[in-house]
Amino acid sequence: MMAKGQDNGWRDWLGQGAIAALSLLLIGCGPSRAEQCLLLYDTIQAAESPQALGQQTPATTQQNATLYEDLAATLSGLELTAKPLKAHRDDLVSGYQALAVVLRREAEVMNEDGTISYVLGDTEAEQAYKSLSADKQKAHTQVITASELYSQHCAR
Repeated sequence: MMAKGQDNGWRDWLGQGAIAALSLLLIGCGPSRAEQCLLLYDTIQAAESPQALGQQTPATTQQNATLYEDLAATLSGLELTAKPLKAHRDDLVSGYQALAVVLRREAEVMNEDGTISYVLGDTEAEQAYKSLSADKQKAHTQVITASELYSQHCAR
């Protein structure tokens, strides 16, 4: 039979062990993957909502570039603990930054009505336009790919 003092020592040890285990569990917790996925999604949706759609002019194109720059900065500041989400977020940031740069370049060569024109036979201007179009497509593809990857990760 145990003496009173011995019994309390055993309970204290069990209590301290349980508290330590619970503390480790809670420290390791943090936002769930679902919460982090929702945070990414909500951040992107909120930033893209004010995007100017329709016929683009230099002013609306610059406005959209600023939205993408701000979105990239906001995404960079999100604290994500899931490594795959961090990687996909970083790809999104890179894609949105690239898209903003391309949109700024595009706004510089646009006419006020939003068109880009060059004289037929001006191969330098034609090449510059093709390069701009290719860079824009590449940036869009990067954003779409990263979005699909984070969506797939979040769907699991």
